[in-house]
Amino acid sequence: MHTKRLIALLRLTIVVALSISNGQVGAQDGAPLAGPQAQEESVGALSVLWPQQDNAGANYVLSTDSPGTFLDTQAAEDFIIPAGTSGSWTIEQISVSGVYQSGTASSVNVNFYSNSNGLPGTPVYTATLVPASGTSSGNFVIPLGPTLSLPAGGTYWVSIQAVMGSGQWQWVERKIQTSNPSAWRNSGAFSFACINWQPRVSVCGQPLGSDGPDLLFTLEGTSTIVGAAPLIFSVSPSSLNLSSPDTQITVNGANFGSPGQAVVKFEGNNLSTAWVNASTVTALVRSSDLISAGVGAATITVRVGVQDSNGQLFTIGNALLYLPLIRR
Repeated sequence: MHTKRLIALLRLTIVVALSISNGQVGAQDGAPLAGPQAQEESVGALSVLWPQQDNAGANYVLSTDSPGTFLDTQAAEDFIIPAGTSGSWTIEQISVSGVYQSGTASSVNVNFYSNSNGLPGTPVYTATLVPASGTSSGNFVIPLGPTLSLPAGGTYWVSIQAVMGSGQWQWVERKIQTSNPSAWRNSGAFSFACINWQPRVSVCGQPLGSDGPDLLFTLEGTSTIVGAAPLIFSVSPSSLNLSSPDTQITVNGANFGSPGQAVVKFEGNNLSTAWVNASTVTALVRSSDLISAGVGAATITVRVGVQDSNGQLFTIGNALLYLPLIRR
């Protein structure tokens, strides 16, 4: 009798041990499992490091590598890595929005550059003939292999070129500007003034009828930055007229701390600020703020503790005054 009970107990112990090793004990329907399965689900999870897919323009700019021709064009857009006490960004994937004039890309070229006086400088990463998904539509999702690690604090540039035997790919414009306006260069077939990097719209005039200084893209990866400074990605609305009444604006970004920590500044002056979450705050721009700044470009920043964000341009337009026509 004792021998039978001992055998049964040993069998039960073996079953339980096997269940634990497979990560199944305590798992219920819909609950995450322990062990290898849970680890595989967490591996490869990317965070959005720099989102710039908002405020799409109605126009596009050429950025195509055309092997064997003199029709090469290249556009670039900048981004900001927040300052911190330590750490870095590891960029693992890029998404860009684009359209074709004709043809279809076979692959893409990816280049990252340091910043040199508001334009692309020294190359820090170059990968050619990179496979990408979305080549049929022109909206590319590009995994980086190897990935790119950049230290905390600094402005960098990313450039995407579609590699095409024939036809042209165009990068979609963004109506608002964050940091520097996008840059452009070409082999000389389109503009002798922009054989070297120049501001895309103000100097190169690309494209004709441009309605935006920036370009649409997103960077994804992981961040290990400790004590990261606040970042502004966009402000909505991004412009007001000089005669506008008091208006609430929404500031979208990252690292806005906790309730009561973030303060929005308009030309250096504190605005009444409401914290929504760590990536969104709202603030009241008073009519007196607009009048004080005057017509032109103002700068909006966010301060969290003793750290200030990048500056976001905010346009103040002139109010139109209509006078009645007096007939004599």
